[in-house]
Amino acid sequence: MGRETYREFPKDDRVYVDRNEYFVFSFDERRTRYTSTMGCEARVLRVRGSFVDVFDGHDVYQVFIDTELVKEQKVLPGDFIQCAGVLTESSQGTQILAIHELVIDRRSNSPLSRNPSNPDLVPFIESIRDSKERATLIESHLIVRDVENFLDGKGFLKVTTSSFDRVDTGLGSKPFKIQDENLILRRDFDIATRAYLLCCPSVYQVGQVYRNEGKSTKNRNDFLLAQVFSHGKMTRGLELGVDLIGNAFTKIGKEIPNIENLDMVPFIRRYANTPVNSILTSMESGLLLSTGDVEQVRLMMREAKKNVSVPTVVTGSITRDTPFAVTNRENPNLTDDFRLIWKGRTILHGSQEIPTFTEQNERYRQLIGENYEHTLSEGELRYLELLKYGMQDYWGMSVSMDLLIQIVLDISDVRKLRPTIT
Repeated sequence: MGRETYREFPKDDRVYVDRNEYFVFSFDERRTRYTSTMGCEARVLRVRGSFVDVFDGHDVYQVFIDTELVKEQKVLPGDFIQCAGVLTESSQGTQILAIHELVIDRRSNSPLSRNPSNPDLVPFIESIRDSKERATLIESHLIVRDVENFLDGKGFLKVTTSSFDRVDTGLGSKPFKIQDENLILRRDFDIATRAYLLCCPSVYQVGQVYRNEGKSTKNRNDFLLAQVFSHGKMTRGLELGVDLIGNAFTKIGKEIPNIENLDMVPFIRRYANTPVNSILTSMESGLLLSTGDVEQVRLMMREAKKNVSVPTVVTGSITRDTPFAVTNRENPNLTDDFRLIWKGRTILHGSQEIPTFTEQNERYRQLIGENYEHTLSEGELRYLELLKYGMQDYWGMSVSMDLLIQIVLDISDVRKLRPTIT
């Protein structure tokens, strides 16, 4: 999704306050000193910390909501808000409406009707042309909210870091970047969310991941991802992931699907049509595979993934493909890893993560060689430094929110999650 073009107003002294004067005061002092001069009724499009993009039926605006104003409740995408404040600027120089007064209206899950006292206002949801598209967008917002509520209810702390920010702040931002002219994508390691595990047992965050390749006709160039991390063993993560999927179906009144469980090799044998294969036999017995054999297993896994007919949790992954996951004690070819595959897509993926510097350092040496530091991303190098301080046993899981929404709402093309605005 490209950067929004925000509606801006002239710097009229009657409504505009210089940021260097405004932000030197605390929130309570700002609200007392500066009388609200502008108001807005709008639908929330996007939330980025204290900065919120809203649409009033005509234009997109950027508003700033101080954390002091939302102690009791969070502002979420899809909310309808009424607010008032003053015009000023962010530290980047973009115009913002700094809010002093805020009312969040989420009394129903359906679009709000037009406000008779403001006939010119067209709520965001009503501005979508197609009624089915409008209903889908409403439900998709609700699914994201339900996932967050589900994780909150399980004791997870929601955090906000630079990991999903498109501006590189040195903490492994831009989770995907172009590695070379062939558009091979490389994932910078998400150190920022993991760092919270030094003081919190269970954390998560939800945000946009930007591919930026600009050439795919099958995928959106940005997608919504949930990252979940917790102290403990991977079995809890697997149970949580399956429950999360079931909760998403239940919340919109659909029956929870039956999910199969298979180890990686039996999964490949069944769905790649390779019941007898010497490479798979060697892999299953724990004999170390050659580089060529590993590539053959990758190809068979891709074929199996395309052919899978029912939602299936696959446990185990090729050790060389999951450098941060713990190696399985009984089979060095595999890691302690799980993924939910459905209709050819990986909806969620989790693993038992390597918790010590010594183990992670040795894994890099095995996979890359003695000079591995030269090939690691900045985030991966910083993660090694983090591990020197000590980390408890923990697991991690990524959930593709867009693919989850696509499956739950039975959308044929994930790109249809983008609305057509009048």
